[in-house]
Amino acid sequence: MRYAGLVVSATLCMLLAGCGTPGPASGIVGQPNGAPVRLGATVAEVQKALNTGVEPQQRGAAREIVVTSGIKVLFDANLKVSTVRLDAPFATPVMGVAIGDTEEGMLARLGTAKIIRTPEQTAYTYFPDAATMLTYVVNPQRKVETIFLEH
Repeated sequence: MRYAGLVVSATLCMLLAGCGTPGPASGIVGQPNGAPVRLGATVAEVQKALNTGVEPQQRGAAREIVVTSGIKVLFDANLKVSTVRLDAPFATPVMGVAIGDTEEGMLARLGTAKIIRTPEQTAYTYFPDAATMLTYVVNPQRKVETIFLEH
């Protein structure tokens, strides 16, 4: 019977610890739940994760891999992932929020965030771990349009 009490206590502690955070992380720093690749990953790791042989292409000062499923991966000078941009048709929820979800639903799921507003869009930024800045861009129709993961 004592064991059951410990399980209940542990469960309660886990629930309370999660309050006010943007949701569960995957346990991998730089890759919140649903993110297709990890920030800081190498080109080979990205190719494996995305099941592609596409090589990074030079775009201005950055190099990037663009996958037709709505995934754009940008690399720093050391060819490590610095930014991941997710657009439709990418459909996997990141931290429980998917492209096309409502602003209201996103806020209900993730809570308060750092907010930047312009006439065309609103960006909500969360920090799910020590290495990740996760930004959801909401369009004037109040739907999530783009998701960014950055260092």
